[in-house]
Amino acid sequence: MPRFLRQLKAGSVDVERFIHAVSRGVEGLRRGVVIFAPPGSSRFEVVKRLRELIDVVYAYKEEAGVSKYQDVGQLAEAVAERLRSAEDKPVYRVAVVPRSTLDAILLVKRLNEAKRGDLQVKILYLPKYYAEAAGELEKELRALAEVEHHRLKTAAEGEYRGISPKPLQISDKEKLKKLLEARKTLEELSPGRLGLKDVLAEAFGKALKAVPGAAVVLALGDLLGYAFGGLAAEGLWRLAERLAEKTGLEFIKKLADSVLEGWGRDEVKDKVAAGIAELLRRAERAAEVLKDGEVADVLEAFLDQLALEWGMDAESFTAFVENLARLKRRRIATEDDLEELRKELVERLEKIYGELEGRLRPLGVKVGVYHVPEQLGVYFGDGEIYVGNVLARKRAVYVEHPAEAALAEKLSQRQLVVVHGPKGEGKSVLTKVALAKKIVGDRAVVVEVREKEDFDTLVEQVDTTRETGREPILYFDPSKSRRYPRRPWEGARHRPRTGLEELALLEAVRDVAHDEGVASVVVLSDDLYALVKDKLGAHVAVEVRSDDIIFLQRLVESYSGCPAEVAAEVAKEVGKYGDNRALVAALAGDWLKREGCRREAVAEALRRAQGRSVDFALDYIWYAVLGGSSEKAYVYAPLIVLRGLEGPIPVKLAERILIDLGNKVRGSEVVRWFAKWHHSTLEKAIEKAALSPVNREKIEPEELYQALVDGFYELKKRGLIEKEKKAIDSDRIIDLIRSGLADDMSQLSEEEKRRCVKRVAFILGHAWASHPSLPRRGDLHKEVETVLGDALEPGVVDDYVTADGIIAPIVLTPLAFEAAGASLLGESAG
Repeated sequence: MPRFLRQLKAGSVDVERFIHAVSRGVEGLRRGVVIFAPPGSSRFEVVKRLRELIDVVYAYKEEAGVSKYQDVGQLAEAVAERLRSAEDKPVYRVAVVPRSTLDAILLVKRLNEAKRGDLQVKILYLPKYYAEAAGELEKELRALAEVEHHRLKTAAEGEYRGISPKPLQISDKEKLKKLLEARKTLEELSPGRLGLKDVLAEAFGKALKAVPGAAVVLALGDLLGYAFGGLAAEGLWRLAERLAEKTGLEFIKKLADSVLEGWGRDEVKDKVAAGIAELLRRAERAAEVLKDGEVADVLEAFLDQLALEWGMDAESFTAFVENLARLKRRRIATEDDLEELRKELVERLEKIYGELEGRLRPLGVKVGVYHVPEQLGVYFGDGEIYVGNVLARKRAVYVEHPAEAALAEKLSQRQLVVVHGPKGEGKSVLTKVALAKKIVGDRAVVVEVREKEDFDTLVEQVDTTRETGREPILYFDPSKSRRYPRRPWEGARHRPRTGLEELALLEAVRDVAHDEGVASVVVLSDDLYALVKDKLGAHVAVEVRSDDIIFLQRLVESYSGCPAEVAAEVAKEVGKYGDNRALVAALAGDWLKREGCRREAVAEALRRAQGRSVDFALDYIWYAVLGGSSEKAYVYAPLIVLRGLEGPIPVKLAERILIDLGNKVRGSEVVRWFAKWHHSTLEKAIEKAALSPVNREKIEPEELYQALVDGFYELKKRGLIEKEKKAIDSDRIIDLIRSGLADDMSQLSEEEKRRCVKRVAFILGHAWASHPSLPRRGDLHKEVETVLGDALEPGVVDDYVTADGIIAPIVLTPLAFEAAGASLLGESAG
């Protein structure tokens, strides 16, 4: 008899009755999704027993015959795609074993938003079935085993009360007594005890409402974790600095004002002080209990219940309790402490804001100063690391690169580190994650060198950062989109780069790294590294090559959500390539996801390209971006030609061009995809596709080539491309921008029109100066920002002339000429 069944029988559970009842619960759903909840209910064993009733299983961890999911969003997409692919089957069930009950609720919400037809979602709350199948239980044992996840009712109607099977195995009286005491200690942390919800609502009510979707944990993490812990150790301005890093200066001002207003009433002040002080005391006791591994295991379902009340999973809740306990051990927050904090806030708030603005504002538009991982496009959550992925679509789960340990070791020393390797091997993502970990672990500040930087400005930024008590790391990545040096005969018109700018920036980083003793990291392709290696002086190199098949398999899994055996076959083909392996793995994974994990077409495309990553990227554009649809290709072919010739086309300008050609498209994913800069290899593929009709060079797939030929001649016929010069008709582009902008501005209020006019003038000035990068709030000195005001805020005009925060190449020169006459708005501003 399997161990699972022996344990249930030992716990007085009628196994046959239990399995029969759960089976009937599954069979009651003919077509849809069955979610097994909560953790601590032997869910994997139950699913194994019911496998003949289930077609596909998704779970938070790897198991035989199970597809591992990365996050709830990806899971919802995968489940919906599975059901779509089986539309012809009257009975089709997808089972899900989520990481937590919180994940279950989020999944139901996502699926309800996306569901159609006969798709149904059902939560099987296993404790209910255990309770029905259990015999008579001793009072103490039942008290230990009882669980109730009442918040599940927000996802689906039902009764969510029962018993967890794990405590039923306890027969030793002393152990039972110890576990009951542990549970009682943990129960004291329920938000309903001591009226903690009311305390938080009165203390932080308006401030919390100002944060969309804010959970109690966010408020406590920021306001308790930083405020009371940071106050004693570093002083109040450190508190504000940390808060500003996480939430932004303006929010901190509003937050503090809201809290102060509430704390001005004695009854609120007293309640806050007493409630939070008691919370910290109870958290300290709970943290000690949770150190016992047996407690966490036996009470797994109850911990999940308690975590759900706080809007977390059990792992996050355990870390949260430990952080509160550390805070308590370092400084006990008594009523007197809170009163002192209130007074200090009142007296020093204005001074803090002044210090913050002086210390944390970057010195100019040329340097990016990053205090939190999110500014690098790296996100920590749910025990995973997420990165802005190479497809410019959604975040992807970061897969640890084999070179990560070596890079982390080099970054811990104050020296110049060069990360090099072939293109498309994951150098940039690896470096950003390593830097994000330095921000989190060592409170480092990352100073990205972006354009036209000089030695003196970098030194000034280094000194300013060090004055705040934090250590800077210089970061330069010329391999990011739009930055690979191009030989004149290789480049399209929108990227005639020589590499001289990159060399000058490298020299500035090298000099500051050596003279100031600053840790610095530079990301270079092998070609560029070979050119500059001897000029860099003392440095250490970290080579990045993505030829590890296991790494590539995990990367394919991350982007596809497909089973390991499917990803392994695809990864094997990717491993045969000589470069761009990380990129190709990501493209292949995304393609697999769109194919419902059917590997044949993707594997065949990888073999057909014979290691030529640009050719594989062309297949990806055809099948993944355009859906393999000739009809769609003919609609978007003119846009693809323009995109390859001129770079990203702003969304609304692209729509106007297509409408002008007789194709009515709005809100199109294809348009948005071509409005972004992509990895250089994808850019080469787009360029190759666009130039194929211009140069009469056939490409595969043939359907794409034929559509592009028609698109090119359609552009010439409509006058958007001048027939002899094969160049864009600038006047025609300006006319389309002006007409579209006029339509949009006619819907604005007078005040909004005035702001739009200021923004247009700001953009025209940058175009006239041939400086396409547009600064944002926080990039300039305070005095300059005050003068520019609303001109720094993106508006309706940006949708016509900018792509990824810069003036799009297709409009840069036309706007420069337009600046002389300042007639872009025509009559629309009047």
